[in-house]
Amino acid sequence: MIDPVAIDLGFTVIRWYGIMAAFTILGGIVLGRYWASHFSIDTDAFDTVALMCVPAWIIGSRAAYVLANLPYYRGRPWEIIRIDHGGLASQGGLFLTFAVAWLSTRRMKIPFWALADSLAPSFALGHICIRIGNFANGELYGAPTGLPWGMVFPGTFEPRHPSMLYEGAGAVLILALSVMWAKQRRLEGEAFLKTLISMSILRFLVDMTRGPGEQVFAGLAMSQILALAYIAVAFALMCKHQRTANPGT
Repeated sequence: MIDPVAIDLGFTVIRWYGIMAAFTILGGIVLGRYWASHFSIDTDAFDTVALMCVPAWIIGSRAAYVLANLPYYRGRPWEIIRIDHGGLASQGGLFLTFAVAWLSTRRMKIPFWALADSLAPSFALGHICIRIGNFANGELYGAPTGLPWGMVFPGTFEPRHPSMLYEGAGAVLILALSVMWAKQRRLEGEAFLKTLISMSILRFLVDMTRGPGEQVFAGLAMSQILALAYIAVAFALMCKHQRTANPGT
């Protein structure tokens, strides 16, 4: 396994997860700026919205993770701010980021869905980076498996599905698709919504390899229920945009 500590400075350490989280933000902004320019969005306006969305993503992702693991953090409140140790629930972060971006674009009078489409590749890139960070931390692994690529993670005694790598590999494919969808964009929000649907399907399927956990409804984990909700909302929005673009159909 990878040592979760990338650099030991003596007085503090820099973890791979923190590096990957930083690359998610910086790489996402650089990639988003390129596509914002492609969609005729002023890059200064994009930077302003991005600076508001980044803390929203961090706060939303961390808050969702802490709430999902509240018994642990009740006894260790000082750990809540240690995002370098891991613990960002992207589904929660997406919701808050979406809301902040919508409010920001309305105030700045820039097209929200064009901005969302410009961030579609960044969304997939972020998943790749964070799952690499999860792997370095030895977290989000799956159920025991007899498959040859099963891995023994810290605190476990038998090979398990490297579920975080499944999701990271799937996100690589979705990144390529999101770039194609951005290039071929015909409808408002098309690239972002297709990427959101794809990422949600991937999350739902990967969670099946994580084995029995805390089931909320109908044998599904909360992350799977949220994935289905995102799929439904994204599909409904795509249908709405299709009707708006073709009112006679």
